Amino acid sequence: MALSSCPKCGGHYFETVIKEPSGSRFKVQFIQCASCGCVVGTSEYYNIGALLHKLAEKLNIRLD
Repeated sequence: MALSSCPKCGGHYFETVIKEPSGSRFKVQFIQCASCGCVVGTSEYYNIGALLHKLAEKLNIRLD
């Protein structure tokens, strides 16, 4: 299996950091190198699937 590495510094350890980008009303999870902070990906702050299931449950709607 290949070992993921940072495109900027070659580091192998990553972390997620939650930020609200300027001009945005929403938080975003940035996946970044733990050594140099180079962003290698993003993810939504909220898990949309989990939120939909929770809402459907409150509305007594079956999703499966």
